[in-house]
Amino acid sequence: MYIIAGQFRGQKLISPKGLQTRPTASRLREALFNICQGFIEDVRFLDLFCGSGAIGLEALSRGAESATFVDAGKEAIQCVKKNTSHLKVEGQCQILHGQIFTLLKWLDKQNRQFDIIYADPPYKTEGSEGYSDKVIEFIDTSSLLAEGGILFIEEDANHAPKLDNLSTLSLKNSRTMGHSVLQQYVKG
Repeated sequence: MYIIAGQFRGQKLISPKGLQTRPTASRLREALFNICQGFIEDVRFLDLFCGSGAIGLEALSRGAESATFVDAGKEAIQCVKKNTSHLKVEGQCQILHGQIFTLLKWLDKQNRQFDIIYADPPYKTEGSEGYSDKVIEFIDTSSLLAEGGILFIEEDANHAPKLDNLSTLSLKNSRTMGHSVLQQYVKG
């Protein structure tokens, strides 16, 4: 896996081994950052279920001010630490290891705000409990996303979130790419 564009273009990243982490396809990453290209400069970026940290590191490469990485996987966190060290961006990063919703509540209590939040939870499958709806509902009722900020959710195309009772978020766009869907919610 490589950084696609920006200051660190072409830099190789390490990824956690095994089936616990599913890297975001480069086509979907490219689509995400095409959407953000006009306002990625100087944003505060939150990368949830970060895996290798590729999305947050891509944001830093393209001019984001800071990135916060959150994952429950020990190996994922070790990869993020190695990748941030390799790119020499530790001073712009916060890396949090633990249960996602516990850390989201903690960040909210710390009055942290982000301009862009990207969540790539384990895909919901038949009979499994999906995280996407819960992430959207939490962000909708918290102050984590700044006014005018964007929440991106990557999910299996067959199980895209369909929430109608949101207070502060509205679905702006939904793009299907292969087996994945990228939903874009805006606050305000």
